[in-house]
Parts: sequence; C-alpha cells; structure tokens
Amino acid sequence: MREPRSKGSQEEQPHLGRGTWRWPEAIVLMVLGIIYATLLEDLLPGPSWVPLVLLAVLLGPLFYAELRGYYHLSRLLGLGLISLATIAVGAIVLDYASPLGYKPPPQVLFSQAAIIWIANLLTFSLLYWEIDSGGPERRKTNTSYQSEDFLFPQMSQDQGNAANWSPGLLDYLFLAFNQSAAFSPTDTAVLSRRAKILTMSQTSISLLIVVVLAARAVS
Repeated sequence: MREPRSKGSQEEQPHLGRGTWRWPEAIVLMVLGIIYATLLEDLLPGPSWVPLVLLAVLLGPLFYAELRGYYHLSRLLGLGLISLATIAVGAIVLDYASPLGYKPPPQVLFSQAAIIWIANLLTFSLLYWEIDSGGPERRKTNTSYQSEDFLFPQMSQDQGNAANWSPGLLDYLFLAFNQSAAFSPTDTAVLSRRAKILTMSQTSISLLIVVVLAARAVS
C-alpha cells in the first residue's frame, strides 16, 4: 500500500505554470546585450557581440527553472546574469578610462560614455529589483509588501493603499536613475547594508563615467 506524501515532500516538488515574474528582467537583459553590441570594439576588452550571445544563451536555463517552479534556482541564475552584466559594465568603464590604446574623437567618446551610463542604470535597477525582499517571486506571493532594503514613499500612505502596493521594475528603474543622475536616492530611502553597498557602487561607476571619461574626451 502506497504511503501518502508528507507535507514537506509536497513543498519540495516544482510548481508548473507560474513562471511569469521574470519577463521584465529578460527584456532589460536583452536591451543590455544590444547596448553592448552597439559599442565600438576598439574601446572594448573583447568582441562587442559576446555579452549579447551570453545573455541570450543563459536566459534559456533561467526560464526553464522558472517555468518548472524552481524559484530558488531561477533567482540564482538571475543574479548570475545580472552580475555578468555588472562585471561587463565595470570592465568597459575601466577600459575606457585607460589612457593607453585607441583614442577616438571626443564626440564619439561622449556618445559611447552615454551608452555605458544607460547600461549602468539598467544593470543596477535589475540588481535592486532582484535583492529587494527576496526577489520578485516572494514579493508577488506575499500578501503585503514589507522591505528591509528600501523604503518607498508608497509605504508611508494609509494602511489600505500601502497593503495593496508592491514595487515593480519601473520603481527600481526610477531609483537607479536618481542614483545615477543625482548621485543619491531622492524619494526612496536605502535601509539595508547590502542596498547601501549597491548604491555606492552605482554612484562610483557613474562618477567614473562622468569625470574620467569626460576629462579624457576634453584632453
């Protein structure tokens, strides 16, 4: 006679058909890959098409894990992809800042710096979206949004509106834009240490783009 499964064993089984939370992440990652592909190869440490191909290939396992219900694995894969994009931004900025090698005209360098600035903005918006409150799956399944990482202004509204609200990717994109443009959060407080480390890293890269690359273009 077959014994019934325990509750613990049921929770370990994957849940099918619920992998819908990561489409915004996939779209932004592909935009990042396209951005990298538009950069001049003379200003890059390697071929410009490599990030786009890597992101496109690695998105397959991420969505397979998501659609099968392996949310912990899909979150690890998502963090890996975003980390890859972050490393690519950092490597490109350092290569641009190097006084050696190819020296493009100032207008070209300024346009390429603007592209990298946008890539930095998109990358960190994904990082904030991924780390906050355990990731998008946990935020969607929780009955009310509570965060130890960020304090959005909507959370200070009356209890009824705050209980029905949770941040989307656009909210994290707005946070990242303010961080890159004003070098500080404007309407959203940064609470946790990991979030503070990320915001400091984003600000440092933005400053490097603005100061070092602009100075190189002027000189």
